[in-house]
Formats: sequence, structure tokens, C-alpha cells
Amino acid sequence: MRVIVRLFVIMSLVISVDAQAARTSQKRKPTAQKSSKSKAKKNKGFRVAGKSNLSRSSRKTTSNRKPVQKSTKVAGEICPGSAMSNSMYYLPKEGETRNFKAEVKMQGSGILKNGDIIDYRGRVSRTPGDCPTTVNSASGECLLPYFSIAADLRYHRAGDIIYVPEVAEMKLKVKLPPSNVEIIHPGYFVVHDTGGAIKGSDRFDFFTGTDKPLDKDNPFLNIGMADRKSCKNHFVKLERNSDKAQQAMAQIERLTPSAHIRLASDQSNDVVTVAQ
Repeated sequence: MRVIVRLFVIMSLVISVDAQAARTSQKRKPTAQKSSKSKAKKNKGFRVAGKSNLSRSSRKTTSNRKPVQKSTKVAGEICPGSAMSNSMYYLPKEGETRNFKAEVKMQGSGILKNGDIIDYRGRVSRTPGDCPTTVNSASGECLLPYFSIAADLRYHRAGDIIYVPEVAEMKLKVKLPPSNVEIIHPGYFVVHDTGGAIKGSDRFDFFTGTDKPLDKDNPFLNIGMADRKSCKNHFVKLERNSDKAQQAMAQIERLTPSAHIRLASDQSNDVVTVAQ
């Protein structure tokens, strides 16, 4: 009898162990499936044995991505290539310009009611008789309306000629002070000035005399000269004292006889001299 009882106990223990093992194996199966799914997710997109497991739609999207274009600009440039960043500045008149003092600070100088020139620091000076506007420029030369420009003197010298093909091609008609004689602009400009906001080898500020940049009668407005971010106009630099620069300057002198200016012949002098 005791033997039978012992056998019964042993069989019960064996059955209990087998049942517990079965339950444990059932619990482990989902974990194994989850692990395999995780590995598949991690391997998605990687090539295996020369083949990609990306879906067709995924591969199509990837192949259609546009390559990143590298900028063609170099150090010192604002616009790519030969394009330029252009703007205009002018000479405000006291009594005719709103917020005259603020405009003088913005533009650099202005004309008082008595004809004297006042600069942004409040200094007053007289305009020489041979200047149609002012000598209040960085080079000390007469600023010529529609011909003088401000540039970054780290990249350009006073007296360099900047040719703008868009101006020449448009054959812009410009009225020059003080006689308002109408001329067809040849597209040549002279570096006479600079400014704190004029930074970059292709950044130029065009002087328009007493004509406001946004006046509808300003001929430069129609070709986007007031928009410094457009980069739609281009330029070619002619080194001062070069043959081409001398020829360009001769054209400017013929068109602006009241200025009486010429290029300096002294290579060591960085300022354009006034012919006496």
C-alpha cells in the first residue's frame, strides 16, 4: 500500500513539472516573435546579399530626391557670379523732405535751405562752384548724380569704373542737374564713395542727386536698382587708369562737363583728383 502511494505522489510531481514547463514555453513565444520583428525593423532599408528590402514606393521616393546644390558664391560676395546687390541713395533737401534730419543721418548728407551741405554728424560745408551737388564723399570728390557710386573700399579703389550692362542695354534717359540736360546713360559708373552698410565685393550704392530712390521719375527704379536683394543686375569692373577705364571716364566727362573731373595718373594715389 505504501508503495502505491509513493508512486502516485511521484507521478503527480512529474505531471506538475511538465505543465509548468509548457506554460513557460508558451509565454516565451511572443517575446521571440517581438524580437524578430524588432530586428526586421532595424534592418529595413539596408541591402542584404545585393538586394534592398525597401518597398517600391520607398525606393521611388528616395530616387526622386533632388541633390543639394552648393552655393556658387565666394568670400566677399552677396550675389552669385557677376550679379550685384544694388541700392540707391540721394541728397535730401531741407524744406522739401519729410523728416529731414532723419534722412540726412540715413543718406549721409543733405542740402540746407541756404544751399550749404550738412552731413550726418551735423557739420556744415559749402558746395564748390564746380560741383553740381556736393563734395561730401569718402574720396573728397564731387558726387555726380547717376554716375557716382559707393562701394566697399576693401575690394575697390576710388576711381575704379563699374560697368552695368543692363543700364547700357536699356538706353536709359537721365536728366542731370543742375541744367536737367537729358542724356542716354552709357552704363559706366565711378567709385567715389563708401558707407557703413556697403559690405561686399558686389555691393554698390548708386547716387541719384536730389532724386529720391522711390520717385516714379527715377529712371533707375525701373530696372530694380532700389532692390538690393534681387541680384538681377550685373557688373564688370574696370581697374582705374587702365585703357578701358580711361575711355569710360572720357565718356562720363563729356556727359557731365560741369564736374570737371579726371582719373588720377598717380598709381599710388587712392583718390580721384579734380582737374583745375
